[in-house]
Amino acid sequence: MREFIKSFFSFGLATTIEKLIAFMLIPIYTRFFTKVEFGVIDLIQVVLGMASIFAVLQLESALQRYYYEFQGKAKKIYISTIFFVIVVLSLSVALILTIFSSQISLLIFKTANYSTLIKLASWQLPLTNFSMIGYILLRYEKENVRFVLLIATKVAMSLISVMIFVVWLKHGINGVFYAQLIGLAASTTFLFFSIRKFLVLEVSSSLFTRSIKYALPFFP
Repeated sequence: MREFIKSFFSFGLATTIEKLIAFMLIPIYTRFFTKVEFGVIDLIQVVLGMASIFAVLQLESALQRYYYEFQGKAKKIYISTIFFVIVVLSLSVALILTIFSSQISLLIFKTANYSTLIKLASWQLPLTNFSMIGYILLRYEKENVRFVLLIATKVAMSLISVMIFVVWLKHGINGVFYAQLIGLAASTTFLFFSIRKFLVLEVSSSLFTRSIKYALPFFP
């Protein structure tokens, strides 16, 4: 019971910290951006969210479903298999978005002027999905303190990056996506060093098949 309460408050605190960043950025965004620019940022985030569905295929659900069924090296192989597939999918989707960024911009905004923003946003996918897997590992391994510290680091890096690119360097809405990308890259690097002990240079096709059979019904 004590472990449950400890985990509840730790992960609750981390989630609260992560959600606070949107609130903390409001004064900055309202000062530097117009309503139209707000709309551009939101629409690109929607595109990114939709693309993310195809970059993970609900495999994170399979990871959580089967996590405790493996021990020792078998668990590391399973984690590495899911990690490898999601990273490859994320890189592939990011590449597709980059290649067709002009067409996507024309489709959504009726102009190709936002293709650069779409390219910047697309390369958040591999980092975001890597982080998602990393945070799942920390939660399931009950590394509460490290989980909270890494979330706090992610929020701090994002805020610092926004201050640099939007407020100081005045890069406009380009600065938002530069800030997001750099903040994610920095926090993901810290996260990697925290979870690398769970990863091995080995994957299993049978474990992937088992996972994808579980995950695909959730995909629609």
